[in-house]
Amino acid sequence: MGWFLLLLLTSFFGFEHPKLVNACLASRSPSTPVVTTAAPTESPTEAPTEAPTEAPTESPTEAPTEAPTEAPTEAPIEAPTEAPTVAPEIRTCSASTITYGMGDTNNPQQQVDVTNFGLTSTQIAGTQDSISTMKISCMAIDGYYVNMDFNDGGQVKENLDEIQNITVEVTCDSRTMEWIYSSVLDNGDVYTHTVTSVECLQNEEIPLNACSPTDITYLRDDPDFYVEVTDFGFASTRIPDTTETISTMKISCMATDGNYVNMDFNGGFQAEDNLNKIQNITITVTCDSRNMNWIYTGPDPINGGTKDFTITTVECPQLPI
Repeated sequence: MGWFLLLLLTSFFGFEHPKLVNACLASRSPSTPVVTTAAPTESPTEAPTEAPTEAPTESPTEAPTEAPTEAPTEAPIEAPTEAPTVAPEIRTCSASTITYGMGDTNNPQQQVDVTNFGLTSTQIAGTQDSISTMKISCMAIDGYYVNMDFNDGGQVKENLDEIQNITVEVTCDSRTMEWIYSSVLDNGDVYTHTVTSVECLQNEEIPLNACSPTDITYLRDDPDFYVEVTDFGFASTRIPDTTETISTMKISCMATDGNYVNMDFNGGFQAEDNLNKIQNITITVTCDSRNMNWIYTGPDPINGGTKDFTITTVECPQLPI
């Protein structure tokens, strides 16, 4: 009966509590070996360790930063590039179409250099042509005068003056391309010449005869009654093909304020302006070196008209107005 109870307990507890059974058996019969069957040791079942659930950290909500709205930058609209309009070329005359003489090797030179300067062109309205002008010049050395000669025997009016330097102007129309020299002669005629070449010759000056202003005596006997007589503007012009000249000058006198003046010549002749009772009288006198007489041409008090008076003295009294 005792064994039966032991078997029953073993059957009941052997599977659920093997250690307890083993302990009972050991205390019941220590001499009987007991085989203990240990239940496999299992790691205690632990709840899985989970990382604590945290609310996701969110960055504070910020209003999105927007770049300031700018008007779109547009490239400037450029007008289409057009080829520049080239104006038609203006036709002009060239200074090089004239041949200019060069000085020779003589000492002193007979032929001297010819130069040009001041070329300008002005368009003819409504055309592509122009009028050009320039100056042509040559100069003699001291003690000489110069002549300017053109092609085909043309000469400048200035040759008559036998002067040291001659400068003339020539003109060219591009429609003809011809350089023209033009001058008004003493008789009023207009002389023109087409210029293709220019030469200048210098010649030694020939001493000329000329009248002198000192050939007239200016009188002032009473300084309180007579005023001073003066002369000015003396000039001499050579008589062509001679060594003689025609000289001219002016003679003048002037009264003080409140007076008028008379101009009297030798022999009782008077200036025409004496009749006008004016404060200032100025006359022109001439002299031919072939006779050396200074002449005033004035009214003839006897026969009427005009008359040439030879003047050797001049005096100017003044009278109250």
